Amino acid sequence: RGRSRGQGSASKVQKSLSLSPFKSWVQDCLLDGCIVGSGIDSWPENIPKETMRSAFAKYLKSRNINSRVPDNVHFGRMLKEVLPPVDTEKKVTIDGKRERCYRFPDLESTRKEWEAHIGYEVDWED
Repeated sequence: RGRSRGQGSASKVQKSLSLSPFKSWVQDCLLDGCIVGSGIDSWPENIPKETMRSAFAKYLKSRNINSRVPDNVHFGRMLKEVLPPVDTEKKVTIDGKRERCYRFPDLESTRKEWEAHIGYEVDWED
């Protein structure tokens, strides 16, 4: 797991603990270097939208969080809010089938976007 760096570390930990379930999941994904709950153990370039929503639903269930999983439109908006460079309209052929996917920048770039969103640096401990 990553840790906050620099001055005000206790404040950063408090901020981290107060993240919404969605933002906590995004941060866990970035800490682990994969989409938690997706069954994919590396950082994806493209991932089907339904796989992402399903991974988030599994995350909520595994933590006994009673929260509705947002529909595709709202899920995409939430993702764009926290990680603006994610392309939410990419169509990719996966196993011979065209699927709507999220397209992610590389892990390092995505982590930098996350740090910009939350307002502090994270020690990713790769």
